[in-house]
Amino acid sequence: MRSGAKLVSRLPEEQRESVVLFYYQERSVEDVARMLDLPEGTVKSRLSRARKALAEMMKGDMAR
Repeated sequence: MRSGAKLVSRLPEEQRESVVLFYYQERSVEDVARMLDLPEGTVKSRLSRARKALAEMMKGDMAR
């Protein structure tokens, strides 16, 4: 199985930025939105899409 960091590195840049700031740097959605100059809803959507993509990647790695 790949490490979490390797999986995160495979995400599209816009999702990766949000994931790194929110999960790795432990910033709030509000902080991430402010840092990236985005609406909070956009940050939440990117995080949701990233979680789904990571889950799919993990499923694929486990099937090997």
